[in-house]
Amino acid sequence: MSQYSGYKTPLGVAPVDRDVTKKLLSIHPQMKWVSQADHQEHSLEIQIPFIQTVLKDFRIVPIIMGDQDLEACALLAKSLIEVLPNREEAVILASTDLSHFHTDQQARALDENFIKHVRDFSPEALAKAVASGSCEACGAGPTVAAMMAARDLGASRSVILRYANSGDVTGDRRQVVGYLSAALLKTP
Repeated sequence: MSQYSGYKTPLGVAPVDRDVTKKLLSIHPQMKWVSQADHQEHSLEIQIPFIQTVLKDFRIVPIIMGDQDLEACALLAKSLIEVLPNREEAVILASTDLSHFHTDQQARALDENFIKHVRDFSPEALAKAVASGSCEACGAGPTVAAMMAARDLGASRSVILRYANSGDVTGDRRQVVGYLSAALLKTP
């Protein structure tokens, strides 16, 4: 979690919701601020400009997960639900890439397993698949936690928006990185 007041991009400053951050940090000793945590992590810098373009008026609570086992994911999901002030208006976003540096064919096989569990809206099965090595994602924990929190907030289905890997853009299919976008929704 970040105790910075905001993150500056070419589109302006994305303010941090310091009240929610303080509440999260007070819930459990596992949750702490490590000032250097996002120095090597790029998911936040990729997502903030997108959020700034789409949402305009918002505050963020950036979280980087170290321990990503199922217990840590469940703790984070439960804690988020507990501290979110306007649950109906909250957007929970997890950022990850999928398999890394496999051939296109190998990556698609690994990534399809990840996609299956997201499509089935099964965070526990996704956590188990990642732990067993049948799929890969640097941010599998945040994905699992986001799915669990969304489910607790009433989401009941997942829609896969798009899958691609870096070979689809560069044409080099020898060592690719997989990417997925999905939305977790309430059934009307």
